[in-house]
Amino acid sequence: MISGLLAITIYSAVNIGYDEIWQKAKDTGRTEFFVTSWNPTVRNTIQAFLIGKTFGLDGYSFCVSQNFVQRFLACRSLAHAKGSAYMSIVWFATIITFCLTSGFALIIYYELCDPAAAGFLETTDQLMPWLTTYLFQENAGVSAIYVSGAFAASLSTVSSALSSMANALVSDFLYHWTNKLSEKKQLIICKSLVLFLGGCCIGFAYMAASLRGGILEAALAIPAIVGGPTWGVFMLAVFFPFVEFIGVSGKKKMIFYRAIF
Repeated sequence: MISGLLAITIYSAVNIGYDEIWQKAKDTGRTEFFVTSWNPTVRNTIQAFLIGKTFGLDGYSFCVSQNFVQRFLACRSLAHAKGSAYMSIVWFATIITFCLTSGFALIIYYELCDPAAAGFLETTDQLMPWLTTYLFQENAGVSAIYVSGAFAASLSTVSSALSSMANALVSDFLYHWTNKLSEKKQLIICKSLVLFLGGCCIGFAYMAASLRGGILEAALAIPAIVGGPTWGVFMLAVFFPFVEFIGVSGKKKMIFYRAIF
């Protein structure tokens, strides 16, 4: 994925010049990195990033989400788990930076003709693959780097999520029925659940094609809605260990319903 984004960035810088690309992004208001506002309806602000990311999606993902915790537990020691967490920050920053630079290149290529608005594309999520095939149509195989990288990144995330969900179901929800089974039978149940959950994901993928907005907004909003209350429950246990199950369950339901409505 990084190689595909880097290829777009380098190609655009060589053929157009990144000074011109940066100026176009600046003229269209896409380089406002330090916007401050306490208005919750304003999306990209420093307050929304620091508070929302810390107590929302990123705090939940890195600290308490099942797929991340499962990866940390697979590390050799606590020091290795901490090192992997610190290394992920570097890779996340690299990916986001290249997403930014390739997105700026997208602006200058489609400034006068938006393929999505013209009807060539079904959703705006297809703009970057469309640009990749346009830029590298004379370079066989280069556009496939981006497409295959995007698919590989998606599949690796989905596979770890399916595995973690199956393990959580067997360990937490089916424990009373599976704790007396052998390890081999529990493994068979986990693999069967992975197949079932994978089929559900494929079905949801077909449903996502009918979404009116972009899939990116849904992919960010749904985990944040679920992750916020979960992150709050863990923090409640850290700072108030005397709270019992009934209080935690009621608090989580209240926060969850308020987040939805």
